[in-house]
Amino acid sequence: MTTPTIPDSVREQHRRAISRLAERFAEDDRYSAIIVGGSVANGRAREDSDVDILMVASPQEYGRCAAANSFQFLSTEFTDYPGGYVDGKVIDTAFLTEVADHGSEPARFAFQGAFPVYSRLPDLEAILARIAVYPLHQQQDKMARFYSQVQVFGRYFLRKAEERSDLFQLTVSASNMVLFGGRLILAHNRMLFPCRKSLMEEIDRAPERPAAFLTLAEALLKQPGMATGEPFCACLERFDPDLTWEQMITLHLEDNEWNWRDGRPPLADS
Repeated sequence: MTTPTIPDSVREQHRRAISRLAERFAEDDRYSAIIVGGSVANGRAREDSDVDILMVASPQEYGRCAAANSFQFLSTEFTDYPGGYVDGKVIDTAFLTEVADHGSEPARFAFQGAFPVYSRLPDLEAILARIAVYPLHQQQDKMARFYSQVQVFGRYFLRKAEERSDLFQLTVSASNMVLFGGRLILAHNRMLFPCRKSLMEEIDRAPERPAAFLTLAEALLKQPGMATGEPFCACLERFDPDLTWEQMITLHLEDNEWNWRDGRPPLADS
């Protein structure tokens, strides 16, 4: 059985919780491994951060959870600090292989720095190493698609919304411009997209980005319109993939209206 080598960055109160999890579950045949992920694993935890875990279930236990439609594990039993709790998800071994092969960026990001509480899976460390990396084979295609989203939302939908004084479409267009502009920057830096709530924080860590990006994004979100949209679009022109307007429209169509045809997730979640 593999026992954890806990990173030095893990706070003492989180170490205690991890030790208690090992004591409780290491001999439990229902779970062949428990993996610590999230902020505790990647070194960004606060004093009161929860402990995110993935519980790799046996086929029998996973089947039971699937039948009950219950894959969540929440407990304050293992933590002894204010605001602390364990937030677990039950998965099977197939999940690990699938996320390594074709997982979305948020799914991969959740494994950054991940380590086992314990493991009876002989190849777990090798699988974890495959998961928490940027999918380089997708980089150029994603950058072209993200850039196209920014341009079409900014130079067409935002303009039309302003002409019609459509506040809803103005807000949607501005939000999508910032989302895909941010994803464009992360892709350029080969950084995984964590989730929407952590997007701006992750962009702030990107070593290569337009100096005014965060300022322009804030202005666009506060006052969506062409006066703020044009400078935002312009600041990203260094990433122009040299596509025609028609090609960008086509990519926008594929990613927003036709993605159902091959079962792809929305580009925003990929």
